[in-house]
Amino acid sequence: MIPIEAKSQSDNEMIGRVQISQMAKLVRQDFPELQRRLLAVKILGDGTIGIVEFDDRLEPDDFGIVAVRRYRLIRRHST
Repeated sequence: MIPIEAKSQSDNEMIGRVQISQMAKLVRQDFPELQRRLLAVKILGDGTIGIVEFDDRLEPDDFGIVAVRRYRLIRRHST
C-alpha cells in the first residue's frame, strides 16, 4: 500500500508530520495486513517534483525520513 500526501507548489503548503501520521493511521486501520510505504509529493519552485518517503510510526514525532528523491518530468514529442 502506497498512500500519498500531495502538496501544491505554494509556499504555504508544507509537508507535515501530523498529516503523514494521520494518513498512516487510516491505512493501518483499513489495511492492517498490508505493508505500507508512506510518501509525500510536492512540486518545487524549480518545476521538479520532490518525493519524500517516511517510515511508519505510531506517533507524529517519531516519524523519520527514509528517502528523498527529486524528479523532473520531460515531455517527449512524438515524430
